[in-house]
Amino acid sequence: MIWTATQLEVIRLSEHASVNDNLHFPKKPLPRTLECLVIALMDSGNEAEIHNPKKVNLPETMKKQTLLLGLVASVFSYSAHAAIIAYDGFDGGTVFNGGTGWSGNWSGGINAGSNLTYGGLITTGAGANIVQYWAGESNRSFTTAVTTGTLWLSWVQTVGAAPTDFTQIRMQNGGSRAFVVGQHNDANTFKIYDGDFNVGANTGISITGTHFVAMSVDLATSLVNLYINPTGLGSGAAPSSSVSATWDGPGSISGITGLRSVGPDSNNFAWDEVRVGTTWAAVSPVPEPSSSALIGLAALGLAFTRRRKA
Repeated sequence: MIWTATQLEVIRLSEHASVNDNLHFPKKPLPRTLECLVIALMDSGNEAEIHNPKKVNLPETMKKQTLLLGLVASVFSYSAHAAIIAYDGFDGGTVFNGGTGWSGNWSGGINAGSNLTYGGLITTGAGANIVQYWAGESNRSFTTAVTTGTLWLSWVQTVGAAPTDFTQIRMQNGGSRAFVVGQHNDANTFKIYDGDFNVGANTGISITGTHFVAMSVDLATSLVNLYINPTGLGSGAAPSSSVSATWDGPGSISGITGLRSVGPDSNNFAWDEVRVGTTWAAVSPVPEPSSSALIGLAALGLAFTRRRKA
């Protein structure tokens, strides 16, 4: 959520609040932390000036209130802390070249589809149908390969009537498969496969229907934790629901450089909201609290500080 200068001008945190004539707003939308500084400046008619987004002159009496508002903002601001590496909601441009954090376009093997949703997950207005594997597999690389740390990936997918062949997303390391999630010409359940399609773990959860798929990959140990329809979106170090399957592929995953989608003969596989990041919260974003909720919390905090002064 970004408030414009016009919206900020009408915000009041108390009956005594006012905007000094010398308060000047930048032309561009304000970053979240600066929004809270502006709100603080409006309190109690304190004189202050903002000449540009990087320089804020605050009266000494406003420091505690501003600090409090900044803390409130940091709690609710997803955008300031989300460590997204790549994202594609297949909305904007064509189905092949949207999103951010990618090097080049999807190579083919997909066409425009409908938006897929899951709970409170933030989504855009389109999706991608994955065509039959023999008609072409779709590849796309990240702008920056990931070779260290823990990588998180997620997407929403839907599958129609139970397929009997290939319905999978492959995590690529250059031209090789690092590991695979989905189904590979076997039972109709979510599985983790190694690069040679040996089953590493089976969730026992049917691949049919619409599901939110998320996973963490520890690139130091090659440990993969797979979550199907996880809960606790947008917060915490990991989903609040239990792991659906764990696979320890010792030494087999040295990096992830991109993704490849592979569809079944039945042509009834689609995916959407593809996210790659370094935290669970980054790949499971939910809408921020409304501006009214944030202002209400800030007002309560200011009232508390005034009561203490009294």
